[in-house]
Amino acid sequence: MDRWKATSLFLAGVLLGGTGYAFILPARASNGTIRAERFEVVDTSGVVRASVGVTEGTGASDLRMYDAKGKERANLSVLAGGAASLYLFDADKSIRVVLETGGSAKGASSLYLFATNGQNVAMTTPENGEPSYFGHGTGFSVSDDANRPRGGTYLDAGGTPRSYGE
Repeated sequence: MDRWKATSLFLAGVLLGGTGYAFILPARASNGTIRAERFEVVDTSGVVRASVGVTEGTGASDLRMYDAKGKERANLSVLAGGAASLYLFDADKSIRVVLETGGSAKGASSLYLFATNGQNVAMTTPENGEPSYFGHGTGFSVSDDANRPRGGTYLDAGGTPRSYGE
């Protein structure tokens, strides 16, 4: 095969291969930006270690991170309405920390810390003056292993500190 024929075949292969690759690859490059509905980052073993995408049906965007065994350990989400949350999981995929905020400027915010036995500590702020999840205003609550609030401190509607407990 002469040199020109080999070069022509090589260039045709590159052109056709590149064109075919563009049809197979779902991401689109435009002005230096790669766009896709979901990205996954894998380690050298092929295990997914992180994903970024939009959940079909809900419109929530999320960033999920996984350990070396492929178990989800963190999830940062923003719902279509604007509410945001961060979930942190232990190795058994039990929720250990939750941080949530409402979608509006006056939306509720909450921080939950969970023990391995299910007990939790919660700090919450009300949404638009409504009681928080444990029945009071802005406050701090401690729950038992059945997730029932057992005691805490909160601010009533007038801003006076109050306590409750069993």
